Amino acid sequence: MAEGVRNLVARDDVAAALRFDGGSPLFNLLMTKGARGRGSVERLIDDERTLSFLSRSFGMSEDDLCEDIGVIRAQLIEIREAAEAIIGYQIFNRLEVRDQALIGVDVLNRITASGVSKRRLGVDLEGQIVVVTVSSPFEAKVAEVAAEVSEILLDGEKRARVKVCANEACRAPFMDRSPTNNRVWCSMAICGNRAKAKRYYHSLK
Repeated sequence: MAEGVRNLVARDDVAAALRFDGGSPLFNLLMTKGARGRGSVERLIDDERTLSFLSRSFGMSEDDLCEDIGVIRAQLIEIREAAEAIIGYQIFNRLEVRDQALIGVDVLNRITASGVSKRRLGVDLEGQIVVVTVSSPFEAKVAEVAAEVSEILLDGEKRARVKVCANEACRAPFMDRSPTNNRVWCSMAICGNRAKAKRYYHSLK
């Protein structure tokens, strides 16, 4: 982890805390990176946080995992960066991430393909040849997350609900699930209250 990011994590527990208010597993994954407006903070910093994310956002326990947790963390970060670049370029017209977005297309296509159930021949206890379907739970979950990016790009209503937090220090992408589709903060309890406190402070001057 870069020294600047490590220092920011150490001095800002709110910025470093895992968040689960993004609106879907995909956006919860995007929120594992924080404080984009002031230098990114990596929230998936160790095995404990990675397992916490998998438990709360994917409903998976350590017993469900066939892969090494370090490999899983690296794959989650790779998917997150690819998805964020694609959404930034395709929805928010951020031309500076075009190259990352085009690379991200290949990343997400590979992830989606890896999560498709694979069939192979096996032999059961009675000596009968059977068809066995194999796919790890983690592969299946991340394939769903990768597929959600495609769904958003194809679905105009979902696309219109993808927002970026109005807090300049945050700038987290989120899915607005409110009935009126008028959220401006990724979290009213965090970024919304910070903005209110800031306005109140300036009103006293």
